[in-house]
Amino acid sequence: MSTNFENLTEKLKTYFQHAQTLAMRSNHQSLEPEHLLRVMLEDAGGLIPKL
Repeated sequence: MSTNFENLTEKLKTYFQHAQTLAMRSNHQSLEPEHLLRVMLEDAGGLIPKL
């Protein structure tokens, strides 16, 4: 399944960008769901920290 990133919300695009940066800083070869989850959990203004 491929993702058309143009159809994503700006918030989700930002999450993906930050997750990719996190993966690169951690010397990981690929972007994993864990990177995205961590970015989403650390976003104080996002939905997940409120759950």
